Amino acid sequence: MAKAGEGLRSSGGRVSKLTIAHERQLRETSLYSNQYATRSTQTKGRLEPEEPDATRTPFERDGHRIMHSLPFRRLRHKTQVFFLPRNDHICTRLEHSLHVSSISQTIARCLNLNVELVDAIAKGHDLGHAPFGHHGEDVLDELCRKSHLCAEFQHEPHSLRVVQRLATIPGKKSAGLNLTFEVCDGIVSHYGEKQERRLVPDRSKSFSELSQTKRGETPPATLEACVVRFADRMAYLGRDFEDAIMADIIQRENLPPRIASVLGDDNGSMIRRMVSDIVEIYQANEEQVDAVEVSNEVHEAMGALLQFNHKRIYTDPRVDRYKKHVKGMLESIWDALLEHTERDCPEAEEQVYQDLDGFRKQMRYMNETKPQQIVLDFIAGMTDNYALRAYDELFRPRAIV
Repeated sequence: MAKAGEGLRSSGGRVSKLTIAHERQLRETSLYSNQYATRSTQTKGRLEPEEPDATRTPFERDGHRIMHSLPFRRLRHKTQVFFLPRNDHICTRLEHSLHVSSISQTIARCLNLNVELVDAIAKGHDLGHAPFGHHGEDVLDELCRKSHLCAEFQHEPHSLRVVQRLATIPGKKSAGLNLTFEVCDGIVSHYGEKQERRLVPDRSKSFSELSQTKRGETPPATLEACVVRFADRMAYLGRDFEDAIMADIIQRENLPPRIASVLGDDNGSMIRRMVSDIVEIYQANEEQVDAVEVSNEVHEAMGALLQFNHKRIYTDPRVDRYKKHVKGMLESIWDALLEHTERDCPEAEEQVYQDLDGFRKQMRYMNETKPQQIVLDFIAGMTDNYALRAYDELFRPRAIV
């Protein structure tokens, strides 16, 4: 693993080529005046040491690697809440990631934290999401348990697996994006479902501990990652509310007055209030603190809004009715791909089998890798549209003459 401060090393003594990145890193001390901000010169490094980039800081470089990766591009065709919407204005997983990035950067600037770090974490935090949103995640979780592959499937640790193993850099022999520890930590510990009022980072963490992260229990290692964890919740609460209105599932006036009086009744007002609350509380402290928090009033309103969304949106019959179809489809695809993998049939005509075989070769799995793990990685990376095409190809009867 690279040592802290590797971003200031030269390549073959040619310091002039590193002047831009070097100067930018030196300016971080004044730019991020918060004593708890994460300077890129203080990074715990990468699993595989690399020569520094001539113009970009390590965290900025990570953000670009994520943005140009294939898993990031596929997010535009993955469900946020509503399956396969015909309305182009309904939020997708890609837009959600960009919303989290925008909110995180605003908070980071106000708290004098590292903007490039929160941007990279936010863009990468959902790379491990399965097709069809959290319901697809639940189906894969059930399949993993039944196959005894693992105790559970969760998108947070799978997002870490994506950036460390499944995503690739063109021309690079080893797998993974080789991101810095701080970005990897923020990705695996971003869990935004737990309704915390205050988050304190655990700065003692190391690379070896990331795989042991417990959803909703293990805090991030940096204040920037704490910001992203809050921003994840802020980004989906109001956006899901607006999308449900657009889908004619609820009306704006259905929002309980006790929530509207605190957060407002539209997404912009909600985000504005939640962001302002974090910033005001932090700035009100006489001394800088190593924590991010919201007020009791806003915390209670956010919890009430989540409960409202669960009751009126996430479990609405018009949303729920498609879940059994998704479950049956993913289970059928799993069984078919697993049989193909175990039989190792190289001459399969179906495109999805050919894609799976190409995926196996690209990933260079070890011989002892379980077929279930290969199939899990492949299905989890599918978009909603690809999963539908795969199911259609595998199971729709076709004329032979």
